[in-house]
Amino acid sequence: MINSLCHKLLLLTIVALVLGVDTFAQRPRNIRIKPGDPYAIDLQRHLFTTIKYPDKAERSYIQGNTIAYFKVNNSKITLLSIAPKLNIDFKSEIIRAFKGFETKDLKNGFYGLPIHFRIHNVVTTIINPEVTVHSSYIDLPELGIYAGDPALCDPSAPHKYCEENTLHHWIYMRNPPVYPNDDYRGFIKFIKANVTYLKAAIKNQVQGEVYVSFVIEKDGRLSSAKVERGLGYGTDEEAIRVLNLSPKWKPGIENGKPVRTDYRIPISFRPEHPFKNPEPIKIYQKKELKYPPVYPGGEEKLNQFITDNINYANLTNKHIKGTIVINAVVEMDGSLSQLKAVDDLGYGTKKEALRVVSKLKRWNPGMENGIPTRTQLTITVKFNP
Repeated sequence: MINSLCHKLLLLTIVALVLGVDTFAQRPRNIRIKPGDPYAIDLQRHLFTTIKYPDKAERSYIQGNTIAYFKVNNSKITLLSIAPKLNIDFKSEIIRAFKGFETKDLKNGFYGLPIHFRIHNVVTTIINPEVTVHSSYIDLPELGIYAGDPALCDPSAPHKYCEENTLHHWIYMRNPPVYPNDDYRGFIKFIKANVTYLKAAIKNQVQGEVYVSFVIEKDGRLSSAKVERGLGYGTDEEAIRVLNLSPKWKPGIENGKPVRTDYRIPISFRPEHPFKNPEPIKIYQKKELKYPPVYPGGEEKLNQFITDNINYANLTNKHIKGTIVINAVVEMDGSLSQLKAVDDLGYGTKKEALRVVSKLKRWNPGMENGIPTRTQLTITVKFNP
């Protein structure tokens, strides 16, 4: 069963990148996603085959959504945060799956990967029903981790649904829906011919993904198309308009019969040429955050490190006394950037202060709702030989 699902995951994505518009759905083997494209097929495949639905959570019918925030640097992944909070067992599984994995599909940057945990044929309250990737991170298509058998109904479940019209999730079906004639390239041509990057979106420099869901009915019709996460400025309506133009699909098959299938794709709106003035990642002021950056060990360790590492031999006046204030940004991974001395005592003190601060350990970054952020702060360097 697992091998079969893994094989299906290799076919998860269609990529269409035409005239500045691309979309992701099922991916045929002969369509390659170039390294640097914002879709981590290798990471998704790894997480799908590694993360296990926690036994305790499944027995208790716990379902929910969360987002894994991570940094990619030279293919290496550093998991930064998992937010909003979900059951601790889910968190442990995500941490275990990310540990040591390297990606070839993502360029350097900060990413947010929505992950939802569901139990087939069980309806219970969804923890964190709506999750949105923080604007400081590049959002990736969601990953679903499922428990149970979609072909069976659990009679002990508190709220089960076993009706004839049960929705099946296409990713986990043995025979998922396909575009007419199994022609994935035809779907790419369909997107190319029909999606328009609207003037209002271009004028307001709107780019990113419109996440849409729809149902493929038993007769192959597309119905119930809706935007799960939008961009505005007409892109949401445009995504729905194109879906409603789609010809009938070959429906999904379970146990030899056509079934209704829940299908979800992100339709990406990207300009043919990069916008001249993309919106920068927000930098918070320390006072704006409930949980501002903290140096490992606190203020005492910070001051002690600075005192121990000032080299007075680098100064032309070895007996200079005074204070230099350094402005800095604590990045989302805890590193320091944009170091700038506010003042200068002369005799090489400015250069020495910047040198010492640049050698500080990584900070614990500022947090907004459990998500690492960029934060502006000041660091004081005291010269007192």
